[in-house]
Amino acid sequence: MKPKAQKAPQATRSGSSHGKAETSIIKRELERLFEANYFEKMPRSTGDVQKELKAITKIGFKSRKVSQALGDFYRTNRLLRVGSRGKFQYLLQSSSR
Repeated sequence: MKPKAQKAPQATRSGSSHGKAETSIIKRELERLFEANYFEKMPRSTGDVQKELKAITKIGFKSRKVSQALGDFYRTNRLLRVGSRGKFQYLLQSSSR
């Protein structure tokens, strides 16, 4: 019986971004959305932001990665967070404008 050939881990991940690089791309694009006043008029959910990022970058980011980046901006007081756990929405902090 022949042993099964194993693929190298990077071979199965080609064509997509992962880890820290993915988060940095999301954060860079969120900075652009801040400049475009995307968060200024109404609160946006993680899903809203995820769809907007896909439209801009053509990359389907995982919700948890988008949520992580939004949370980072919340912790640094760039965004306000409204709503309850699992239903948060984000709005640009007035001092960030």
